Amino acid sequence: MSIKDLGSLFQSPWKKRVILLLGDLSGRTRNRFEGGVLRISSIFKWYRRSFEKTWRGAHNPGQFLALYRHSLGLPVDTANRLVAGDIAIEFLNDDRRLNATTRGKP
Repeated sequence: MSIKDLGSLFQSPWKKRVILLLGDLSGRTRNRFEGGVLRISSIFKWYRRSFEKTWRGAHNPGQFLALYRHSLGLPVDTANRLVAGDIAIEFLNDDRRLNATTRGKP
């Protein structure tokens, strides 16, 4: 899709479906707290340096995800422990099928 396809004089770009960069944070296949460990998408590992530059007061993936505790279903005490660095974080294996192409097709 080209940026020219987003809108026109007769069509609003705000009605277009978009894909969220981080996906649905509440999707438990990507991000979940289980067994005392926060298991998160490997996208947080890939962009770790971006989190260390501070966004909304977050200096690492744990602090960032604590900002979205509601979406992750984390209780306040768990989010506080996450911010303090008292919860282990494990990065999930990425799904390489998303980048796969069919033979002979782009």
